[in-house]
Amino acid sequence: MTATLLPTPADLSITPRDRRFGRDAATPRLWHGGRVEATAIYNALSATFPIGEAYFVESVRAFREGAPPKLAEEIKALTSAPPTRVMISQRLSKE
Repeated sequence: MTATLLPTPADLSITPRDRRFGRDAATPRLWHGGRVEATAIYNALSATFPIGEAYFVESVRAFREGAPPKLAEEIKALTSAPPTRVMISQRLSKE
């Protein structure tokens, strides 16, 4: 099997999310469209992804030094968001 490498689009940008995230409102028990199965699946993913996501982000961060300027900025944007995602996952796990 061979992989096809495509160039990164010139207009691609990674923008970190707003850290406030709108968590002031209460989250309904069946938050994914009121569907039990969808809520359960996404809750399970939310509980298991933080460790894998942290590993991925640290792996990407290791390549920032020496990267072309545009790629270094994209890596910086990507690596600035994980504490927010982990915090949100932890909050959801406690609810």
